[in-house]
Amino acid sequence: MTCPSCGLALPPDARFCARCGARLPVAAGGPSRAGRPARAAAAPVWLLALLWVGAGALLSLAGLYGALAAGLVSAAGLGGGTDASSLRGTATLIALCAASLGIAHGVAALGLMGSRPWARTFATMVCVVWALTCVGLPIGLLAINALWRPGTGAGPGDPAPLQPPS
Repeated sequence: MTCPSCGLALPPDARFCARCGARLPVAAGGPSRAGRPARAAAAPVWLLALLWVGAGALLSLAGLYGALAAGLVSAAGLGGGTDASSLRGTATLIALCAASLGIAHGVAALGLMGSRPWARTFATMVCVVWALTCVGLPIGLLAINALWRPGTGAGPGDPAPLQPPS
């Protein structure tokens, strides 16, 4: 597509000219109803599976630490000589962190499944948390690569490849 005002070559999904700012006509294959761009390819299945498994595991972990923080787990179950009341503050913090990360995993998976415009960025933040752990480093980097590789994006608004000026 080229700008009718200045002739600049633009990606097919552009709505305004990058040079002169002119509003471009909507092409037949352009934005869908409500002015949203058409949905792009979905996220890789393995990434969605990891997000759902991670959400379940983290929410389970949050429940276990929540039970410890609430005093539902006896000190005898923790091992010899451990006072459960001294661990309640730490257990509460771990339970809150695990619950928030579990919810973030679920939100990222739902967003990617629905091809929401914010989902790729949000899932990338979840993958950065993975990459900050020793075990999750390769998985986090592979997931970020899969999310942002050109032509395989998981959300609308993926950058179109630039075309040389004609």
